[in-house]
Amino acid sequence: MPSKDFLVTEPGLTYLYTSQRLTPSDVAKMQQEFGEDAFTVAPYTQQLQRTLKAQYKVENLAYKAYLKERKERLGMYA
Repeated sequence: MPSKDFLVTEPGLTYLYTSQRLTPSDVAKMQQEFGEDAFTVAPYTQQLQRTLKAQYKVENLAYKAYLKERKERLGMYA
């Protein structure tokens, strides 16, 4: 039986996070709290959840590399 849950694909400026699993009632509550266009969800599938988590890991590694580079550059001027 397919799940009726949703995954957050774009959290926008909310406290939700990418790949967070929400029930239909959770989605309705969040839409009331933040507005219907404040975040994006998609129907839950295990494949989508794996894809979003993998994407998060890649983005997180890139961000850490960026911070390291910035720290090194700023250290040159200290």
